[in-house]
Amino acid sequence: MVYFGLHLYKSSGSITDLTLDNNYYGINYYQSTMPSLQNSSVTNSHYYGMYVNGVSPDFDIINNTFSNNQYGLYLYNYAGLIRDNTVSFYATLYQECGARERMEKWNIKRD
Repeated sequence: MVYFGLHLYKSSGSITDLTLDNNYYGINYYQSTMPSLQNSSVTNSHYYGMYVNGVSPDFDIINNTFSNNQYGLYLYNYAGLIRDNTVSFYATLYQECGARERMEKWNIKRD
């Protein structure tokens, strides 16, 4: 089992069509200027499907699936757009310390 499926620190660029399965942490974005994560799937992470901390306010999370993760999304200091995502299984969304996301069209399922 891999510790991080994808770990980005002070990175830039968009991620699309990513599939991650069976990691401790699915995606870890930290102090990055990524414009978006789109059309991706993160499943069976032992902890977070996606952890976001200190990214640019233009970072958008659009049309993704986070399932069977301990936490679907963990947002810390986040101000971007979240739209058309499906999050299922345990805790779905955790926000902390000034997360100011704009949520639209969520599909949240608790199994």
